[in-house]
Amino acid sequence: MTEHTVRLTTAPVPDPVTVETGDTIIFVNDSAAVENVGSDDGLTFTTGAVHPGTRSLPIVFSSASPGVPYTTTSGLKGTVVVTPGPVTFFATIKPYFTAVDRNAMIDPAHTFGIIAFDLWSPADCQANWDAILGAIADGSMPPDGPGSEGPWPPAKIAQFVADFTGWKNRGFLP
Repeated sequence: MTEHTVRLTTAPVPDPVTVETGDTIIFVNDSAAVENVGSDDGLTFTTGAVHPGTRSLPIVFSSASPGVPYTTTSGLKGTVVVTPGPVTFFATIKPYFTAVDRNAMIDPAHTFGIIAFDLWSPADCQANWDAILGAIADGSMPPDGPGSEGPWPPAKIAQFVADFTGWKNRGFLP
């Protein structure tokens, strides 16, 4: 998690400010007036009063967003862009697979001897990336059965494909 600073002067600096999920923003009031900063939707965030020469409490952004517009009490406008944080194997990919799914893929009898690997191993999933992606995308994995969450609904498949592709694109972080 990284802390980002937005300075409030005659305009918010920087604007837009881009952060990753889990990062925080501190608004520093360099103006002569008390400023309140709040998202334009009235729901995402508000700082409360930030007196001249002081900082707001940290605001944590937990969900990705292409843009969260905000306005200060003096009318300054800015945007916070929240990108997904780094996709890591243990935090993002491994939780998709249950113990039943893992054990089924380790057992060559279950996979008819065609392929066997550990779904909880970053190295095995990296080495079998194309096969895993294909099986998830076409709905053949994970299978239906007790202890398995398969087959997955289309929204979960789409999220997995995005996460799995992001894991590859960011260099297969463990």
